[in-house]
Amino acid sequence: MVKHLSSKLFNLLLSLFGIILLGSIPALFDQMNLSFSGYIRSIKGVILVLVGLKPAVYGGMAGLEKPIFPQVFVHMGESGLILFLSLLAALAVALFIVFVYFLLPGWSRKGIAFGLRVLDGIPDILFMIGTQLLVIYVFKETGLAVANVATVQGERAVLLPVLSLAIPTMLMFLKLLILRFGQEIEKDYVVLAMAKGISPPVILNHHVLRNVVVSTVYYIRHHLWFILSNLYLVEVLFNVPGISWFIKDYPTTEVFTVALLLIYVPIYLLFHLFEWAIPGEWRLGG
Repeated sequence: MVKHLSSKLFNLLLSLFGIILLGSIPALFDQMNLSFSGYIRSIKGVILVLVGLKPAVYGGMAGLEKPIFPQVFVHMGESGLILFLSLLAALAVALFIVFVYFLLPGWSRKGIAFGLRVLDGIPDILFMIGTQLLVIYVFKETGLAVANVATVQGERAVLLPVLSLAIPTMLMFLKLLILRFGQEIEKDYVVLAMAKGISPPVILNHHVLRNVVVSTVYYIRHHLWFILSNLYLVEVLFNVPGISWFIKDYPTTEVFTVALLLIYVPIYLLFHLFEWAIPGEWRLGG
């Protein structure tokens, strides 16, 4: 146990150092020349900021800077809200569709699978732009403002950003869940359960779902940076004052590094907490 925790802690520290090195890369280039001394100074400066020996500030001229903390948490909260609600909605809808999918006859599944392949071929950004255009069209035709199409003057856009991020994420989950549910259904324990007369909904909910949870979480873990790249597009298109907006408006080494650390560390801890808490039989399946 101690060895395992030491290994995880070492990996975390190694990742943190890698983020610091990555955040300081702009200082490596001095116009058209490489400046290793500038790179080292930048790394030292970031480390001093992180350990509290140098003020963490952003924006403004010398003497007019503002502290990064707690302002960065405001932007993290905006991004975190959209990301959490999108993942929750995407996973819930994907699970519902998968349950319905495996309770339908074969010919219906083929139709749904074809529709999903068509939707999967649409670029993610078109879903984002499409939701905006749809709301604008409804407003022009009916005068009804279904949702804010952008955050402007204190009016927050939440519904459309969440929906725009949830749709491509849901399609991504669907591909995995249909594949994993299909693999589980072919296993002997499912055949035995069906032979005993257990209803398909009960089998899917109490047996198959349990064994798919672990692989689904690992899938999210390995594709989270792809989801975060979509979050960046959503924040730009809907003018959401999230962490991407903060980095874009104040592109300094300190802001970028602190923001990336605040994104990476909670995600790292959350997934490893799940890995620790999950029952052993869920890992083994069956």
